Amino acid sequence: MDQYKEFCRLRDYRKPGVEVPHHTEAEAFALAVQSKAGHTEPAQRKKNPTTKGIK
Repeated sequence: MDQYKEFCRLRDYRKPGVEVPHHTEAEAFALAVQSKAGHTEPAQRKKNPTTKGIK
C-alpha cells in the first residue's frame, strides 16, 4: 500500500465512529480471487484414500 493511503487509513482510524477497511473493495476482491485460484493447503487437494479404487 502506498504511504499516502496508509497515512489516510491510520489518520481516519483515529476518528470516532469511522469504520476503516484494511483494503479497498477492489483489493479485497483481488485477494479473494487470488486465494481461490490455487493457494489452498496441500491437505485440501489430496484425494480421500478410503475411496481409492472403489467404483
